[in-house]
Order: sequence, then C-alpha cells, then structure tokens
Amino acid sequence: TVYDPATNTVFITGQLTTTGAAGIPRQSHRTYELRWQLDHYRPRLVHLDAYDGPPRLKESGAPPQESSL
Repeated sequence: TVYDPATNTVFITGQLTTTGAAGIPRQSHRTYELRWQLDHYRPRLVHLDAYDGPPRLKESGAPPQESSL
C-alpha cells in the first residue's frame, strides 16, 4: 500500500489470480487507486480505478509514503 500526498490517493497493489472455465489460472500484478473525501464527517469514495501494473504516481516534490496495512 502506497499513499501519494500530492494527489491524496491510496494505491493498493498485489497479485491477482483469475481462473476461467478451462481451469487455467492467470496471474497479473494489479493496482487499485482510491481517493476519499469527507462530507459532513462521512467518508465518501470519490475516485476508484483498477489496472494492471505498478502504481501511476504523479510527479511531485513529495515522495510517496509506504504503509503496512
């Protein structure tokens, strides 16, 4: 899990394994992007994206922060 303070985005990465009807597993490196916003003390998901590959971090002066969630 990586947090990018420049975009206020959390990136969750890991290995995704899917198995089709033929029973052949397929693995891929998957990343999920999540961005939250608080509205009247309630967390609201305002951005969700999922794609293959590493996190797409924006270029900024602040380094991403690793998390061990």
